[in-house]
Amino acid sequence: MPYKIIKRAGPRPYKIINIDKHKQVGSSVTRAKAEASIRARHRGAHGR
Repeated sequence: MPYKIIKRAGPRPYKIINIDKHKQVGSSVTRAKAEASIRARHRGAHGR
């Protein structure tokens, strides 16, 4: 599943968006943490 990160306002500004479903699936305090979350989601989706 492809994801993208967008920045919005608020205490957790980096939103993780599932491109296929057009839904927010998570948010993070930093861009680095959002990228790590996407990597973890990919690992989970592929059974690792």
